[in-house]
Amino acid sequence: MPYTLGKLLVWFVLASALGGVVGWMAHSLLRGASPAPSDSAAPVDGVHTVNAGDDAALRAERDGLRAAVRRHEGTLAAQVATIERLQGRSATTEQPIAPTAPDVAEGAAVLGRPVRLNDLTLVIGIDAEVNSLLRARDIVSWWDLATAPIGSLRTMLDAARPALRALDPSSWPTQARLLAHGNWQQFKNITDRL
Repeated sequence: MPYTLGKLLVWFVLASALGGVVGWMAHSLLRGASPAPSDSAAPVDGVHTVNAGDDAALRAERDGLRAAVRRHEGTLAAQVATIERLQGRSATTEQPIAPTAPDVAEGAAVLGRPVRLNDLTLVIGIDAEVNSLLRARDIVSWWDLATAPIGSLRTMLDAARPALRALDPSSWPTQARLLAHGNWQQFKNITDRL
């Protein structure tokens, strides 16, 4: 038993010594990675000295940048005023003026069927029910339909009944514009493809 305790003591001492050596080496390596406080103070003082010399240059650059910002703010204010003036001008401009009434007799000859002025049912996709919905929204002429936003036409169809949701009003303003201007042949070409 004393022999085993002796061996155990020897191994314990060796392990402690080895642990101490490894710990000391690790500490030395880590300490070498970061300089001591007395070593790090010298470069910082040197940096402060260098920065003190550059202060005048930095202040001059800052003042130059501030002056440039003031110049650009003045330019920006002038541009904002111009934009507001132009937006006000565009808001007061009138809607496009409706063209003169086209020759419906010529339209009947080109299309090969009777044409009544501002008959919205000539537009492919508009039947009597949709025509009634359009008239309820004060879209009573080809020109009214030509200038109607497609989104409002889609909203009108969606609000009506489910079967009308299948209709696509995206070509209606184009067709109506051609009818309003009396471009019968172009209208015929487009409707033949639809």
